[in-house]
Amino acid sequence: MEALRFNLKLIKKGQIFLQNLPLKKGEDVEVMVIYEHKKKSIKKSAASAILQSELIGLWSKRKDIGDSIAFARALRQQAQSRGLGHDSD
Repeated sequence: MEALRFNLKLIKKGQIFLQNLPLKKGEDVEVMVIYEHKKKSIKKSAASAILQSELIGLWSKRKDIGDSIAFARALRQQAQSRGLGHDSD
């Protein structure tokens, strides 16, 4: 028994096409399909993406923002209370 090995990409879901094989009509063949079930790619975590962005240090040179943590907290509070009938100031 001989073996032929092909690495293929499926063009159509669930179908494999083999052509021009060195086989004669009526020959018996055994077909085995081995594939690697790829996992869905995992996106970078939000924290990792933010750390690699230009957002870190964005306010570092601003003189009008004293405590950046307190400033960010106030911005979040304003954003959360918008449209809920609360005054944002």
